[in-house]
Amino acid sequence: MFEARYLDMVRDCLKSDSPFGVCLIRRGPEVGAPARIEDVGCLASIIGWDMQQLGVLNLRTLGIQRFAFESNSARPTRCWSPMSSLSRPTTTMI
Repeated sequence: MFEARYLDMVRDCLKSDSPFGVCLIRRGPEVGAPARIEDVGCLASIIGWDMQQLGVLNLRTLGIQRFAFESNSARPTRCWSPMSSLSRPTTTMI
């Protein structure tokens, strides 16, 4: 990870020991105009990190729970701020 918006997000997650959400981009670019994302994502917990190169953060994460968007809005940083419901945890491994 190297973009400032993601470094800020990770910093906040580490400070509050909270997960972050990961969603697949359905359509559109990864950068620039907001992309269309899938309605379901996965909460990821940070279980380890290192910074072997200044400005590049490597994360180890663990997917902990699915979530579904009810509505969403982009923050000024272009990170999505979801209003979501959590799915029941499953033990299914893929």
